[in-house]
Amino acid sequence: MSALESGRFTEVILGVDGVVDTFPPPSIPRLIAAATGDVEKAIVPTNDGLRIDARIATKIDGRSADSARAVADALLAEHPAPDVEIRIQIARIH
Repeated sequence: MSALESGRFTEVILGVDGVVDTFPPPSIPRLIAAATGDVEKAIVPTNDGLRIDARIATKIDGRSADSARAVADALLAEHPAPDVEIRIQIARIH
């Protein structure tokens, strides 16, 4: 995934109502990449296709489940592959 694609996914996620922040998915290689200033790696190739992982922070006065569902819908609209799996984790509620 290029830096441009990563930035576009971040833009899409932050454009969803109720989302206040996004974080790189948790994994040792991704945490090291984030610590060294590398872009987050949201798209992971799998044996079955592609997986998009996103961790978000939502507004305390909103419905986090609805925000997570809206993020998944927005990412699917941005990357409409039939074999893509979207995983959204609510990491914080502000």
